[in-house]
Amino acid sequence: MTNIGLVNFAIRAYNEGWGYVWGTFGDVLTPALLRQKISQYPSQVGGQQTFISTSWINKRVVDCVGLIKAYLWWDESKNNPVYTPAQDKTADGYHDMATIKGTMDNMPELPGICLWRKGHVGVYIGNGNVIESKGTAYGVVKSEVRNGSWTGWFECAYIEYSKLPLTDFKWAVAKGILDGSPADTMDKAAVAIILRKYLDEQKEEIEQILDKVPEAKPVDTEWDYRYEGITHIAEIEPMALKCTDMVLKAGADIPFKNAINGNLFLWSGDVPKKSIGWLISEGVVLAERHEYLTWKGNPKGTFIVYRTGEVFVGWKWDSDIVRELNKIWFCCQGINLYQGSKTPTEIATEEGWVDVASLLRATTRMPLGYNKLKNKAVVTCRQY
Repeated sequence: MTNIGLVNFAIRAYNEGWGYVWGTFGDVLTPALLRQKISQYPSQVGGQQTFISTSWINKRVVDCVGLIKAYLWWDESKNNPVYTPAQDKTADGYHDMATIKGTMDNMPELPGICLWRKGHVGVYIGNGNVIESKGTAYGVVKSEVRNGSWTGWFECAYIEYSKLPLTDFKWAVAKGILDGSPADTMDKAAVAIILRKYLDEQKEEIEQILDKVPEAKPVDTEWDYRYEGITHIAEIEPMALKCTDMVLKAGADIPFKNAINGNLFLWSGDVPKKSIGWLISEGVVLAERHEYLTWKGNPKGTFIVYRTGEVFVGWKWDSDIVRELNKIWFCCQGINLYQGSKTPTEIATEEGWVDVASLLRATTRMPLGYNKLKNKAVVTCRQY
């Protein structure tokens, strides 16, 4: 039982329009089951008999904590839950037995945690949304957490959190995330959050990488510059590459004459409005693009400097970047895209540049390369 499984199950219940009947946990509501629940809970169910009969008969039904029980007790071979007495507790009972819990002001961004207020529970599915079996008149609904009256959160004691194996991404393939078809349940933001959390937990792996890094030595941060024909060329040690304000160095930091620096964003005034690819500087992700979460995407021109000092220049899938995120010191993606057949004005207009007059080059992104003999990162820019 995992947090992702609970999220997917809650989304399924919401998509299928499950109803609410006190004391139920995922069975289809038949007249016989309704009579049983009226006898068992005359106040909570008997008083709602008319509405339940017209709204929820022949539909799967759960109460608030029953949504979680249905996931825990579900038997795929029977396509039904199987009652498990040891886990039959109230919403408050699940909250009280949890060893990891807190108030809403310290709620983690982790899909699959349970949101709680006295007598009621829901399932956080990520991206600020919760699914809950709200009440007889509502059934299973989805809403924004901020619009509820939740007072706390907890990790369900019967669910394993953040333990899925991600090294080979087999689970993502099984969910249709990497095989070119849309993810059928979890949205892009929710999966990205989970991926990042798991990657952050790979502390042992990153420590092993860092242990292999040679003893620190001074890095030459000066650019070697030359001008050949219409091409400006600047070289620098790879470990000295970094980004400032989402830009590959500031324009003044690269000694190109009559040309501006190549950045990895389209700009609206002083605000970046769209990322072209992954941008990582000094081990910190400044911009990320998760195309592979909804479709397979395309490999992109990618320049990577690993924490060990190793340099990669070539094509990378978006999923490749995520897989080795903890190993990367610097990365920019979406490079090596000369468009010499178009004028700078045409390029600028198409890509939304504001300061067209200063775009004195014939490429929308500054190409990067690597000189193996000199161990230098090479940055080029063509003057128009």
